[in-house]
Amino acid sequence: MILLRSFAPIGRWLHFPWRYIGIITIVLVFSLILGSGMFFQKLGTDSPPGTWVFLIVTKGTFKYTRNPMYLGYITMLIGSSILLGTF
Repeated sequence: MILLRSFAPIGRWLHFPWRYIGIITIVLVFSLILGSGMFFQKLGTDSPPGTWVFLIVTKGTFKYTRNPMYLGYITMLIGSSILLGTF
């Protein structure tokens, strides 16, 4: 997105509070995605899609949302659009 913005600018860079809100959102969501993936692997449930599931994780971030990694990806896109001023 940053590379695309440098070639075809759509929005404008936002100032003080918005830029930091975007950066903080991206950093927090990146830690959510990384932490959820590590927790998933710690429990031994990292299986490829389409295979049988033998364990359903209901602890950690999985207690609040069924797919915290997908939620993180969407939220990271929102944070980058705030940072780049294209929301």
